[in-house]
Amino acid sequence: MTPEELLSIQPDVMAKLIIHKRERLLETIPDKMELAEQEKINAEQAAKKSKLLKENLSQKISNLNGELNEQREQLVEILQGGIDSLTNDYAELSKILLASDVSINEFEKLLLSIPEQNLVQDIGGEDNNIRKILTATTKTTKLKSQINNELQQAKTQWNANESHRRRTESKFMKLKSSLEDSEASVEFWREQLEGDFTQLLEDSTRVAEGGPSSRQIQRRSTQKNQAR
Repeated sequence: MTPEELLSIQPDVMAKLIIHKRERLLETIPDKMELAEQEKINAEQAAKKSKLLKENLSQKISNLNGELNEQREQLVEILQGGIDSLTNDYAELSKILLASDVSINEFEKLLLSIPEQNLVQDIGGEDNNIRKILTATTKTTKLKSQINNELQQAKTQWNANESHRRRTESKFMKLKSSLEDSEASVEFWREQLEGDFTQLLEDSTRVAEGGPSSRQIQRRSTQKNQAR
């Protein structure tokens, strides 16, 4: 329908058409909102659950890092007694552990490079204490690697759940806004039907003469206030 055709419609007829359209929306929106709200609640619960799992796994990783630090300190304490008295198995390990800036990642890589049979070999002397610590540390490292894989999966799942939660919330809020707009529209046009449409006729005349509509005026006023 062209603007000219719209202007040719009697105000009371236009008001009734708008009210009819909005009332039809008011009949359907509540059911849609109910479904959207339940979907939003389910999405919130899924996102919360996956977030808790992610945080729990992150805490486990943090705790395992603490264990690795303690085990590394125990090894450093033993190795500080003298590298020369140790077997060749520990030469590289000793140099790395006694370095001032050794990182947990470097420590873990070295542990994973030592053949497992060497770690569980039962020998006596100073090496025996090192073997015990290395065996425990290797178990910690492997457990950390396993949990880290679970953590990456949990992060991926949380990202997916959180995106879904935002979409369902947006859908619900749009329906809620549509409901409120329709209620306000029905109220407004019913008031117009009870009046003489003076303001609307003034708006109609202004638009017919090439002037801005009331919505355009309102939008410009809002933009002007925001620019201050």
